[in-house]
Amino acid sequence: MELQSRQDANASTYGTANAVKRTVSKSSHVYKNTSWDLVDASKEKEFDLAKVKSEQLPDEMKKMNEAQRADYIKEKAAEREQISKQITELNKKREEYLAQQQKSTTDKNMLESALLESIKNQAMAKSFTF
Repeated sequence: MELQSRQDANASTYGTANAVKRTVSKSSHVYKNTSWDLVDASKEKEFDLAKVKSEQLPDEMKKMNEAQRADYIKEKAAEREQISKQITELNKKREEYLAQQQKSTTDKNMLESALLESIKNQAMAKSFTF
């Protein structure tokens, strides 16, 4: 998990877009950490909560009985699902915004290029050189 945190910090140094992509990727169904994440592990067929040692649990779960632990994991899974949906929705809005910005920038650049080309052609017709 320490490596995970370091990589998250490292990703953020490469800019916001990279950090966003990492966040979106981590919120997707393809991202699993069954070796250290109880929510991910609990989705595996062979997962047995009774076999998880108390010292391996987070502090807030150590004093819980097995039924409470199972409920807690379900609650955290539901929270994660909700957060993943939010990330997906926000990323969709972000992508739409970026596409719109790209379109308006491209349109602007096309107009700018056309104007510059026209000015250059008129100047060359009057013996200006570039």
